[in-house]
Amino acid sequence: MWHGYLEKSDLEQFLESNAIPLTEIHTSGHAYVIQLKSLVDALKPRWIIPIHTFHPEKFQEMFPNVIKLNDGETISL
Repeated sequence: MWHGYLEKSDLEQFLESNAIPLTEIHTSGHAYVIQLKSLVDALKPRWIIPIHTFHPEKFQEMFPNVIKLNDGETISL
């Protein structure tokens, strides 16, 4: 969990009041292209819908089954 989320919630207080230790370890939530390709190869999804990216159009260059949605747009699968 990003530290900022801890500041915006009562999780830290809950953990302390229940004697649950908290250890923060920073990791990146962003994947490299090679990791995305490995994931797609392993899962073989019917569709790929890019989210949380500045360049969703790049997915269409890497994968044939991409559905690009605009912010706020919904889709029924």
